Amino acid sequence: MNLVITELTTLIWLLISALIIGWFTESWTVVGWLLALALVLRNLIGLSAAEKWLISGGRKWSFLLIGPMTELLYFSSKLLNKERDHTQKLLARAKYFKQAAKALPEGVIAIDQKQRIAWYNRRAMTLLNIGRKNRGRSVLIALRLPALSALFEQILDTAPSNYHQIPSIETASPIHPERTLSFELVPFLEGHQLLVIRDITIFKKMDTVRRDFVANASHELRTPLTV
Repeated sequence: MNLVITELTTLIWLLISALIIGWFTESWTVVGWLLALALVLRNLIGLSAAEKWLISGGRKWSFLLIGPMTELLYFSSKLLNKERDHTQKLLARAKYFKQAAKALPEGVIAIDQKQRIAWYNRRAMTLLNIGRKNRGRSVLIALRLPALSALFEQILDTAPSNYHQIPSIETASPIHPERTLSFELVPFLEGHQLLVIRDITIFKKMDTVRRDFVANASHELRTPLTV
C-alpha cells in the first residue's frame, strides 16, 4: 500500500460520489455537509478501530482500520508479528537451555555481580538444601560455608587472562557432614560467576582405599619372608 495514493483515491471516490449526488439533487450545500460527515465518520471509525487494535497488542488486523494511519498501522502490525515470532523463538531456546541446565548431574548456582544467587538447578537444591527463599540473597550468607569466602577472594585476585585456571575447594557438606563436596567458581559475562558443586564422596573413598592398598602393599614388600 501507498499512503498518499490510497488517501487520494478515497477522496476522489468520495468527491465523485458527492458530485453525482449533487447533480441529481441540485442541493450542493447538503452534498457538502454529507461529504464532510462522511470524512469525519471515516476518520472516527478508523481511530476507534486503531485504538482497539493497539489495546489488543496488534494481534488482529481489522478491516475497519481506515484513514491516514492505515498504512503506518499495517506495517507496524507486520513488524510486531515479526518481533513476536522472534521473541517466541528466543524464549523457546532459553527454555531449552534452562531445562538442560536443570538436568545437569552437577549442582549449578548462577551468581550476579553482587554475589547474590540469581538461579540454581535441581541438583544444587539437593546438595545444599536451598530454595526460593535463597534467591536474591548473598551466596555466602545462604550457604554459610567459610571456605567459599576464600574461593571468591581467589577469583577476585585472578587476572582475566588466567580465567582458564578455575579456582576450586573441597569441604564437608553443610547438611551431610560425612559427605565431601567440591566447589568450582567459573566466571562468565562481566562480574558474574557460576558456582559448580559436585559430590565427590565416592572419589574420596576410592582415593583412601587406593592409598591404604598402596601403603599395605609397600609394607608387605618391605617385610622379609619367614619360614
